[in-house]
Amino acid sequence: MSPLARGVAWGALLLASAAGGWIAWVALTVEPIMSGPFEVHGQRLREAGVPRFDRQRLPIIIVPGSARPALDAWITADGDDGRLELEAHPIDGGWRFESVGIGPDPAAGPARLAMRIDGGPITEHHIRWAASPDDIPGLDRVVAARAAGDVEKARAALAALIAPDAEQALWLPVEEARIALLAGDLPAARAAWLRGAELAAERGLAAERARRLNAAAYVALTQRRFGEMDRLTAEALAALDGQDDPMHRANVLHMRGVLALETGDWRAASARFDAARAIAERLGLRRVQRLVVESQALALGALGRHHAALDLLDGLQMAQASARDRSRLRVNQGWLWLGAGDAARARDAFEAALVDADQPVRRANIRLNLAHAALADGQRSAARRQLDAAVADGAERTQGLSVDMLRARLALPDDPAAAAALFAAVEARARAELGPAGGDAAWRALHGQGRALRRLDPMRAARLFERALADMARQGTRTGLLGPRGAFFAARRALVADAVALALDRGAIAEAFGIADRDRARVLRAARTRMRVQRLDVESRTQWLDRAGALAAARDRLAELRDRGDLVAGEARARWAAEVEAAEAARRAAFESAVALLDRAAPVDPGPDGADGDAIAAHLPDDTWLVATIRQADDRWRSFRITRQGIEQRTVTDDPLAPWRAALHGAEGPRHLYLVTGGHPRGFAAATESHGAHPPLLVTHTVAWLPFAGLLLRPRAEPAGPPVIIADPGLDLPHARAAGRALAERLPDARLLVGRQATAEALIPLLATTRLLHFSGHGVLREARPWDAHLRLARGRRFDVVDVLGQRLDGARVVLNGCETGPEALLSRDDVLGLPEAFLAAGARSVIATDRPVPDDAARAFTEAFYAADGLKDPAGALRTVALQQRRAGRSTWSAWRLLGVP
Repeated sequence: MSPLARGVAWGALLLASAAGGWIAWVALTVEPIMSGPFEVHGQRLREAGVPRFDRQRLPIIIVPGSARPALDAWITADGDDGRLELEAHPIDGGWRFESVGIGPDPAAGPARLAMRIDGGPITEHHIRWAASPDDIPGLDRVVAARAAGDVEKARAALAALIAPDAEQALWLPVEEARIALLAGDLPAARAAWLRGAELAAERGLAAERARRLNAAAYVALTQRRFGEMDRLTAEALAALDGQDDPMHRANVLHMRGVLALETGDWRAASARFDAARAIAERLGLRRVQRLVVESQALALGALGRHHAALDLLDGLQMAQASARDRSRLRVNQGWLWLGAGDAARARDAFEAALVDADQPVRRANIRLNLAHAALADGQRSAARRQLDAAVADGAERTQGLSVDMLRARLALPDDPAAAAALFAAVEARARAELGPAGGDAAWRALHGQGRALRRLDPMRAARLFERALADMARQGTRTGLLGPRGAFFAARRALVADAVALALDRGAIAEAFGIADRDRARVLRAARTRMRVQRLDVESRTQWLDRAGALAAARDRLAELRDRGDLVAGEARARWAAEVEAAEAARRAAFESAVALLDRAAPVDPGPDGADGDAIAAHLPDDTWLVATIRQADDRWRSFRITRQGIEQRTVTDDPLAPWRAALHGAEGPRHLYLVTGGHPRGFAAATESHGAHPPLLVTHTVAWLPFAGLLLRPRAEPAGPPVIIADPGLDLPHARAAGRALAERLPDARLLVGRQATAEALIPLLATTRLLHFSGHGVLREARPWDAHLRLARGRRFDVVDVLGQRLDGARVVLNGCETGPEALLSRDDVLGLPEAFLAAGARSVIATDRPVPDDAARAFTEAFYAADGLKDPAGALRTVALQQRRAGRSTWSAWRLLGVP
């Protein structure tokens, strides 16, 4: 992650949400509470089932229709009218009229809300018009003092208020909490919000209680008390049950989504963000939509999905945003562009962010990012200027390791020996400050040393790359759960590419292949590791929230101490240094405690590792080849061919099989072919398309795709459990249902789960021992969100990538005979993760899946033909037989199925 992103992303986004009235998000059906041609929504108080409005909680009115209507609305109390000032916004299927003011103000008490559309009849609704907090005598002096930043004056003005009545007293804890936040007294702010929530509960004001609980949860987040934050937001959601208050509900779920991201629960975060965005879009709440989309983009960026995140951010409307919001957004866009490999656009985004930066520390961090972008773009002079400016703004105090790393990188082209020494110093500092592992900084510094010594001492450089790869692997699997990892993907790719290139320069082709293959294996292993939080039971999850919060608090404490390091002088410096050392020890202890909990509560089978070319060659039969593609640092592709006789490599472009096609179809060609695509965009099409006089390989050979070659060396288990057949969970695919029943007749010991029987609760206990999992139903994969790929089960339940990664299949064969169950989804530029890869990572021996939607009747025909061709014993041969049959019959779906794994 870029220097600024870690410090700004979530905290600033939440602060923006809190400062703007605590608005947030989540998906639910919005139901009108009043009859007539309107829907009335908004931040609303209720008493005895009667909606209560005040000036700060005026309603939102939804009017259906394509043409903008003429809408009048007013509140009448004691004969006085208070006409609503309305602002219209087009939304899907109608118009949203937002009340932006009222005048004159009617008296508090029983009232009527009247509305008239296009001059038609008046529709009236009984309401109770509530007193506004502004009506408390003297409260204006409290607000003015607080707005001026004078904490003592604000407290004195609050204490001097004449004893208010019960209606007015409801609002005093709100001001008390805001003053405490201004003073930096988080415990007092939390206590005031909770006291205010109790008062709201006593008054029967559920929505107001939820709002105040959510405010207390924000304070808990600031204090890194994740367990308390979880409890408070859960209470807030419960308070909103039965309330027609989508904005408050959305706000609470937004907060819970951020909590999920902070603690590694990516699936829960995704669901909550999706739901919040649905509310914002339904009600046309532009600011809320912006906050939701920013959070979704940050989540995608943390998973390495930089382009998908940028696509989300591109659609934001920033004209109404504050300068700080604009600056934060541009910073996030900048580090996403850096992760996507476009330094020029990253620089443009950071420069735009700099215009709106309002504090030296923000400017320093943005300038550091500008220096990184300039260096990535080959503009070393510009990088030096930005680094000097960042240091002048105090960057060394807050981002010392980043400053040292940049200095080392800048020295690399001109003085490799000096750069190597600087990188060695960075490594030492990282291990001293961050613990023996040294975090990401240590292995990146080892990478830098290797690059510096590549020409001076190639053998030493190779050893440094080897150490960096080992450190990177440990760091990637241990810290991926505990924070965003977007920048990790790009840095990892660069290290792997450099290590592969050096091995090729030395003529060590098999070693070069092994470096890349082991890295691919680590991607799937890290994916299983990252998803451990999703598999925790209730008790362990509570413990995890506490330990993750303790770790975050320890990190914050350490950062706070280092931030003020330059201000400590003289005799106090020794005490400060001791405090830093103690804080660092506390951070390391908190980290180890958190990881130990996961290792105990959700252990992960490490699974197979990658393998070098010699090991693969020794394993292959004489009639089998393996072809793998690897992307190099210069964006060129290398294609490796491994046979029983050895390993060769060539440079390729759009056809990874181009160097080997003639031999593939020759007399000495293989019978079976393994393909490791490595994210090559033509990795699947290369085997399914004709080339000149050569027919598609899929009909001339048996073909299997592998996520990494080392999978071939995994010991082959032979599970003996009964087959599991899932057929038509959604009750909308009659052919799938019939095919499932026919397959069950072919396999007498099979467990058949049809329609509503096909639940996750019925499926999961059977997976550990089954020899075959056959699924006939709907699969969903959104290319922009590989973690969201899933199979649709009964009763609306999904069986997704996270569910799969949590299983142990112990050698089962898997057939996913549904729409889009097997397209390649890029986790990052070269890292493939979809349902098939997840099943293989969980222990499946092989997976049959589709790469496109297929009709129900075509899927049934495939099932019947595949098992008739002995697909259970020889899936590769059966798949080729079915492809030939369907191609001869003129079916366009003949190439839709593919085999992944070991036949």
